[in-house]
Amino acid sequence: MNRKWDLSGVPFWYKRYGAEFETEMIVEPYCLKLFNRRWYGLVKYQNKKSCFILSFDRIRDLQLTKEKFSVAEDFDAGIWFSDCYGIVRDTDVKVQKVVLRAYGKEVYYMRDLPLHSSQKETETTDEWSDFEIHIRPTADFYTPLLARGPQIKVLKPQWLADEIRRQHRAAAELYD
Repeated sequence: MNRKWDLSGVPFWYKRYGAEFETEMIVEPYCLKLFNRRWYGLVKYQNKKSCFILSFDRIRDLQLTKEKFSVAEDFDAGIWFSDCYGIVRDTDVKVQKVVLRAYGKEVYYMRDLPLHSSQKETETTDEWSDFEIHIRPTADFYTPLLARGPQIKVLKPQWLADEIRRQHRAAAELYD
């Protein structure tokens, strides 16, 4: 459902993680998204073309104005986030087929709580099942893979399997 909205620009103070100072900005809000128990806004600087994500918990103060802007008629939040795991939409990371192998009871969790709307179970044995996802495998996608430890293995793409392996090893080295 595409609509042309007439909304106000929103001026606010925002403090990024690790930043020493707050930044004042005026943005055009496009949509909200709840991800990992945190609210995010997809916004655009006034008179700019590209959108970006802001976390609501880092907004320090805001106010509404009477200034108006129009959201593009063809904007669709579902399409914007369709190839994302969460909120990261890094266009430098291409949409790829990711194949995951789940072992034991993890198979049931993968079936009950798919990691992405494109997820399909492609092969099943008594010991494991393979799941295929078409996604931009950005850094926020690493977390659910790492959290499952040895219950899940990345089969494709190889670079993602290597990165998950590297991060598991780095974590293990913290305990040496």
